[in-house]
Amino acid sequence: MPYQQQIPCPHCQSVILFDAKLFVSGMRFRCSNPDCNTSISISPTSLNQAKDVFENYESQKQTILQKSHSG
Repeated sequence: MPYQQQIPCPHCQSVILFDAKLFVSGMRFRCSNPDCNTSISISPTSLNQAKDVFENYESQKQTILQKSHSG
């Protein structure tokens, strides 16, 4: 799985690797520290809003990339 982002674990400060697209789809990601049992996920009540924000971001990013390649 190609993890593209990382954040510090809120419990031990080790790295949590995650993929934003999977994250906003509801997937849970665990801390890379084997002694830490912390995981992160988006609350089910916030998933639709997170998906909308992510899709808007991706759309804007594609628009900017297309403009930068066209001239």
